[in-house]
Amino acid sequence: MAQRQPDPRITEIPASLLKDPFAYLRAEHQRKREVCEMIDTIAARRRPSRRMARFVLAYIAGPLALHVRDEEEDLFPALRRRCTLDDEIDDLFGQLSRDHAGIAESDEELLRGLEAIAAGEAPADRTSFGFAAARFTAEQRRHIGYENNIVLPLARKRLRKSDWRTIARNMANRHETARKARAADDARLAGVHAGTATTSPKEEVNS
Repeated sequence: MAQRQPDPRITEIPASLLKDPFAYLRAEHQRKREVCEMIDTIAARRRPSRRMARFVLAYIAGPLALHVRDEEEDLFPALRRRCTLDDEIDDLFGQLSRDHAGIAESDEELLRGLEAIAAGEAPADRTSFGFAAARFTAEQRRHIGYENNIVLPLARKRLRKSDWRTIARNMANRHETARKARAADDARLAGVHAGTATTSPKEEVNS
């Protein structure tokens, strides 16, 4: 009997860290690296983990989408207000925003492949899925490098305490709203499953 593989995990970020947006954003970048490693693993295996594929899909739709909003709605606008012409941020921020748009849309080939694996099936085209996975992880690692080595140091240099307080407040509100939405979805799913479990075959036929 095959041994059950452990559930996939990435570094936990305590909600209290939202009080320090700089640290939170760096921590989320580390989590993105860990998810990229999962995608590499999924693409390399002949029989990849369904749980890992589900985990990656949930991360892309959840924490990663939130991270994009944290940067696009708070960090980048604050930097655009505070940076000088000598900082020459326009081209870089344009590229990073295009990267974010690509994450929001996500590579269809990658998502289709992950969804197939999560359902216990093979990607329709393993080669195309492998290329899509490699492209996505390469772009994300490049993106993280720019943000850790240029954007965050620039933010530490240019942003004021009042800017960081505003960013922290907005991020905390955004993440709390997302947490409540997830809790509501979980409660609805639990109710559906409970209703299904308590419905007899006769009731299903007559309903």
